[in-house]
Order: sequence, then structure tokens, then C-alpha cells
Amino acid sequence: MRYDATSADAVAHFDLTEDLEIEREGLVTYEDADKIENTVEMLYGWSPTSESFTSALQSRGDGRVPRVQFGARAGNILDYYTDPVLARSWARYGVRRATIESAVVYDDLTAARVLAWRSRRYALPSRVVDYTCPQRWAWIEPGDLVTVTDPDLAWSERLCLVQSRAWASDGSVRYTLRVQEG
Repeated sequence: MRYDATSADAVAHFDLTEDLEIEREGLVTYEDADKIENTVEMLYGWSPTSESFTSALQSRGDGRVPRVQFGARAGNILDYYTDPVLARSWARYGVRRATIESAVVYDDLTAARVLAWRSRRYALPSRVVDYTCPQRWAWIEPGDLVTVTDPDLAWSERLCLVQSRAWASDGSVRYTLRVQEG
């Protein structure tokens, strides 16, 4: 999923105030609280000759204005990425560091997109919730984005990623949704 997805990207809208056949199953749960990352360095641009990475990019939630360091590429951090979700994670959990490596990414734009997605995905624990829908909603697939209006949760068009889909014996469809923070 794109890290910058909005409700305009949703393929469907679950509105529990209008469609009374859609039901939430259980409580909202939190996942991946032990995998929080808000300061991530991505090493990329593998050089077989030197057997090392030639480029690095960071994401940080420290709130500083991004800067660019010019000069030799090898071993230098060229730039870093930050956003409000990372800043909220940094303030709530302190610094949580991680390093990722990619031997298949060589350009700065791809590295920035991978890092931006990863930063959004692991900056905060994920909220997960299950909904059961009638069969007419079965065209929605894992990986799709949907919005949810659920007055019991005080949600109005909350953007969610469809994490999984399961069929029930009565023909209904159960969706596990991951709430997109930000």
C-alpha cells in the first residue's frame, strides 16, 4: 500500500449507520507494538566490487527540517525523511532504531519510497478490526483500501487496508482491516 494513500484511494465505504448488515466482530486490537521503528536507516546501492552499500537514507521523527549532505556518496547519509506520524512515535516511544538493507534498490527515489512506506507502517502500533459483510461486498480483495464509518468507534470515513478476507459458511465475508494512521 502507498504510504501517502488517502480516502480518495478507497474502493469502497463501509457505513454501519446505513448498511445494517455490516457488523463489527469484536474489539479493535493493537498489533506490532514490539516492532516500533521511528529512526530507520536504509542502506542501498550494493557494490559487488567493494562488497558494501554505496548509499544510505534515514527516516527520523525528531522534527528537524530535512537536510541534504552533499559530497562523496559512499557511506554518507544523503538525506532524510520525516513526517508527523514519525514525530508522534518519537514523542510517545522515544528513539527506536532499525536498519534495513536492499541489494536490489539503486536509485534514491525508490529508496525514499521504500523508507517512507516502512516509516509509516512501523512508526505506531497497528489497530486491527474485523467486520462481517454480506456477500455483495465479496469483490473487495486483500490489499484494497476501504473507508469505515462506525459510530461506536467514533470513526467517520476512517481509511483502512484490507488485510485478509475469509468466507463464512452462511455466505458472508469477514474482513480484517488495518487502520491507516496519519
